[in-house]
Amino acid sequence: MQDFLNWLGPVWRPHPGQERFLLARAKTKVLACGRRWGKTDACAVQVIAGLGADRPRRTLLVAPTLEQASFLFRRLRGLVEQLVSRGLWELRFPLIPKFRDSKMELTMGEHSVVARSAHSRHHLRGDEASEIIVDEAAYVSGSVVNEVLTPMMATTDGSLTMISTPNGQDHFYEAFREGLENSDEFWSLQAPSSDNPQVRLAFLDRQKKLLSPSAYATEYDAQFVQREGYVFDRTAVDECVVAEPDFDIPGPTIIAVDWARYQDFSALVVVRGFQSRASVLEVDRKHREDWFKQIAWVTDVLARYPNARLICDTTGGGDSITAWLRNELRAVSIKSFVFTTESKPKLVDGLVRAFETRSIQLPPHEALKKELDNFQATRSASGHVQMAAKSGHDDLVMALAMAVSDLPYAHRMILTTNPRR
Repeated sequence: MQDFLNWLGPVWRPHPGQERFLLARAKTKVLACGRRWGKTDACAVQVIAGLGADRPRRTLLVAPTLEQASFLFRRLRGLVEQLVSRGLWELRFPLIPKFRDSKMELTMGEHSVVARSAHSRHHLRGDEASEIIVDEAAYVSGSVVNEVLTPMMATTDGSLTMISTPNGQDHFYEAFREGLENSDEFWSLQAPSSDNPQVRLAFLDRQKKLLSPSAYATEYDAQFVQREGYVFDRTAVDECVVAEPDFDIPGPTIIAVDWARYQDFSALVVVRGFQSRASVLEVDRKHREDWFKQIAWVTDVLARYPNARLICDTTGGGDSITAWLRNELRAVSIKSFVFTTESKPKLVDGLVRAFETRSIQLPPHEALKKELDNFQATRSASGHVQMAAKSGHDDLVMALAMAVSDLPYAHRMILTTNPRR
């Protein structure tokens, strides 16, 4: 590898942390790194080094979303193109790779590299790989890593690299701890953002002032901080995320709206199904729009789901706009919900239960996932439990919770007989 890095020098040079990562030879490597550490570059270089293997090699690049996986794939392509343009590639490799951007696939003779999203389990299952690199591994479900990805290497004696900013003490944390044993099979490293000499100390000082101590420790010091007081389990939420909503799922359709006009977002969520199994079909929100535009917005959504039931937040100003909507849409069933210190925790408990039982399917909607991740429960001096976002907004969470609360239970017909007959 050192000879390879010397050859790469005219195009890219690692900082000491990246070099340590690339020189590690364990079958499983776990890198917990801070933001802007340079993990994408390090992984792209590792993939290029693998193209020099004597045996055919299939490398799989996995990330929580296809867009994230594409970052690594594009960086890989950029480095290859620089090496080719400088006349360096042919000094080390007999063939020039072919890229298919539409499929995010590289082929070079019998070697191949493909990028895939962790959300599409059915697209991953059944394949085999010589090398798997999981980017932002802490945000990929542990069940995907253990049940879908790892078995792909059963016949190839392959290698697994997991690289990520920490995300609490989850499966990524457990793998990191195993790597601290410094065995031949496992290797791990904790790598703060300050390892990268291109990250300015003035920037880190500013981020330290802007973020909470726990957020800074996670995002820039790469520390595994316990998440106390947060309501939704990250692993449970991640395992409920699917690539595409299931529009064919049976059951009634519920549209929930959490109104806002000035500071917060008006949030809308469409859910179909039953309490035992449901799918989120749409997620949307509007900011600082007048009531006329918001009425038109909801009306357009209702037109796509003509038999849907509507549940609206009627707390504060939501009462007047819901009454207005009732007047405009007399044929639509509209249910009211008022947020109070008693009703809100019960509503949220229902959503927590849906995630715990994996009975709700979510689209990969970044704003919704961020709100779920940031939602906390605290106890006031009077003893009441207060549920709200630690920072930012929680409008999508509350709209989702309202929709889930209005889903019916699926009834089963049970036939009983009288023994006397």
